[in-house]
Amino acid sequence: MKLLPFVFLIALVPVVAPVLRADEVKPQEPGKEKKKEDPSDAYFQGWLLSREAEKLREAGKNQEAEAKLVRALMIFRGLRHQWPEWKKKMVKGRLLQTEETLKAWGWKEGKMIV
Repeated sequence: MKLLPFVFLIALVPVVAPVLRADEVKPQEPGKEKKKEDPSDAYFQGWLLSREAEKLREAGKNQEAEAKLVRALMIFRGLRHQWPEWKKKMVKGRLLQTEETLKAWGWKEGKMIV
């Protein structure tokens, strides 16, 4: 008879355990869903890097400018690859402009940037 309360508690474990674990997993709050990747975000990042590169170049920080512009180039190429139908002309134009600027700065494809 003295074991009856313990047996009762042990019998409740499978019923109570899932409820206790449910507290650990918090439901996602409305409006905080995972953001889907947006091509306009990627384009804007590349554009910002291009602008920063131009300012660095004007300040005589050529190596930093080149590194930023190469990062922008990679973003625009990734954008063209990942979302080939998204604003084709705009992406193509920015991609060509970035490549031409890098070439004018003496950059060659495959050049390592430290």
